Parts: sequence; C-alpha cells; structure tokens
Amino acid sequence: MSVKTRKLTDDSWEPWLGEGYHGAYSTMMIQKTSASAVSTRIINLSSGGHTETHSHERLHHVIALEGDPVLETDTENVLLERLTLVEIGSGVPHRFINNGETPAIILVINLFQ
Repeated sequence: MSVKTRKLTDDSWEPWLGEGYHGAYSTMMIQKTSASAVSTRIINLSSGGHTETHSHERLHHVIALEGDPVLETDTENVLLERLTLVEIGSGVPHRFINNGETPAIILVINLFQ
C-alpha cells in the first residue's frame, strides 16, 4: 500500500475556454472511470470569474472552500457558504459566479446515475 499526497497549490489549473467562460479554471480530483459512478472537480474562479450556464444529467454536490462564490440557477441565487454542502439536481441549469475581491475555490462532486 502506498500513500500519495497532492497539494492543490502545486497543481496546474486548466482554463475553461469558450464562449460564456471568463477567469474560470479547474483541476480534476477524481476522474470518472468505468469502475466508478463518482467524479470530483475543483473550480477556481478569479475575481469577476464565472462559468457559463449549463446543465447535466447528474447530481452535483458543491462545497465552497474559499471566497464567496454564488450559485445561479434559473430561479435563485445562492451564496455558497464555506464548507457547506449544496446539492444541484440533475437537469437544473446553473452557473458559478465570483463577485468577491479574492479568488473563490469550489469543490464539485458529480454523482452519475
């Protein structure tokens, strides 16, 4: 058995490219594989950064690790409080926004059904 340590501060954050994205970067924590029904992603939003509005056929469990990110859906805006789990239902259009002065870091756990 081996132990692996991974410092997120040492990761190379990949920019999300394309229309609707600005200042949004991510790093995958756990990849979805044929043997797993779960994947995770860390999203790093610069001040003023956001993702585009999108939806998935999977559940999201989201935890804010730093900053003051906002989850925007077609019906509400939810301030993601640090270390509070928020569930986004399958098929719900949503995006993440950082209106704060400092970066916002969000952990997203995807549950594939």
